Parts: sequence; C-alpha cells; structure tokens
Amino acid sequence: MIIDHLFDGPALGACAAVCRAWLPSSRSRLFHSLELRPRESKAFLELLESPFATIAPYVRSLDIFESRKHSRYKKWVDDALPHLTCLVGVRSLWLSGVDWRNLRDESRDVLILSFKQVTQLALWYTTFDKFERLVDLLCSYPLLEHVCFGDVSWPGKNFLAPTSKRLSPFFRHLDLGTCSKAHVIETLFPRDCMYAVDTVYLSFITLEEFRPIAAFLRNLGHNLHHLQINIKEVTGMHILFAQPLLQVSIVLYCQNPFATYLILSITISFARFALGV
Repeated sequence: MIIDHLFDGPALGACAAVCRAWLPSSRSRLFHSLELRPRESKAFLELLESPFATIAPYVRSLDIFESRKHSRYKKWVDDALPHLTCLVGVRSLWLSGVDWRNLRDESRDVLILSFKQVTQLALWYTTFDKFERLVDLLCSYPLLEHVCFGDVSWPGKNFLAPTSKRLSPFFRHLDLGTCSKAHVIETLFPRDCMYAVDTVYLSFITLEEFRPIAAFLRNLGHNLHHLQINIKEVTGMHILFAQPLLQVSIVLYCQNPFATYLILSITISFARFALGV
C-alpha cells in the first residue's frame, strides 16, 4: 500500500481523512514516533487524555527530553509520566536529561511498570540516585533486546551486592558510552548467567575497566558477531594494561566465523591509533 511508503506528515494526514479503511495505516505511520519536549507537553497531554483521542495504540517510539538549562521546565517529566500509561505499545524508549532523583515514586513506577513491550532502551545524560535504580529499570522490561547509554551516572563506586534480578532472555545488543561499565557488566552479566549477546559497542573505556570487560567478552565467546571498542585517552605506558582486552577481542573475532566486523580505536597521549579488521 502506498501509505506504507509515506513519511510526510501532511500527506499522511490527508490519507487518514480519505476513508475509514485508510485510517489505521495512516495513523500507524503518523503517530509511530513521538517526541515529547517541555514546551509542547501540556497541549499534547491534554489531547492524549481527551475522550476522543485515538493516538495511544499507534505510538511505538517514545522520546522524552528533560531540559536542564531552563529551571521552569526541570520537573515537567515528573508531571507528565503519570499521564503516559496509555502508551502500552511503545517498543523504543528514549530518556534524555532525565534526573531520577527528581521523580516521584508514581513517575518511577510508570517507567518500570507501564512499558512492558519495550525492546530498545536509550538513556542519555541520565542521573540516578542509586545504581540499584538503574538495575531495577533495566530488568523491568521482559522483552528488552537493546540498551544504549550515552552519559549515565550514579553516586558511589561500590559494586552492588549479587542480585537475583536478570535482564530479558532476549537481550542481544549492549552499547555503553560514558558510565561505569564495570558496574553494569559485573552486576548484570555475571559469569554464571549466559546471554546470547551478539553486538557490543563500548566507548571511553578507562584503565580500571580493562579486566572486567576482557572477562565479559571472553564469556560471550562465539555469540559475539559485532564488536566496537574505544579506549579513553591514556599514556603510552598504561596502554600495556589494555593488551589482555585487545588480545581477547582479536582472538574472539578471528575464531568466530559469524563475526562481521571488529573496530578497535585507541587514543594514546593525544595521538590516535585505529585498527579496523
């Protein structure tokens, strides 16, 4: 059907007005991706809660952005989340600039309990009051396949005690940027718990993260098909500590007949060295 190949909003709106038969296809394209920003949120939430609204079943991607620059908008996410429980069909959830410390329990419960169809979760510039809160969030989605961290933080460097909480059995893709990757890996990917993770992107790896990451990659073994590693700037002497990580990465790639690419990017004393295989 032609509607399935349209991306233009006005064109899709015109198709939706043609007849009832075209309405579902038009709306599934028109309302597939929803971006919530502070200035437009009030008007949209009023529309969403209208007794005549039929938008909710069609939303598959939800992007929520909380402004940190304008104080008047800092807590709009906390006010908006309780009104989003009707978006039960969301598959992709993006949270940008959200401060978990500013959320009431009711709002936190919406994120943990309401979006059970989520397969992809992205967190950018997100702050948690405790590492346990992040673990609760990640383990609350039974269909989760893909996690992406941009700049995620929490206080303290102590590791979480062993937990019985586990990620979805469908989990496949791990993309970790600026965050304590050792915390995430050693808590959510213990050696006695196997996941069929086939894609791993790790950026800004620090010196203390070499060993746990090397052990994590070794544990994945032949499941790993895509690997991209970026090591944070270190001195020439310290790069020696990265050798076990690099050796594990290259050996896994060479031994895996299904691996499609390996990218290692290393920064040494302001000089960049990249290896592509």
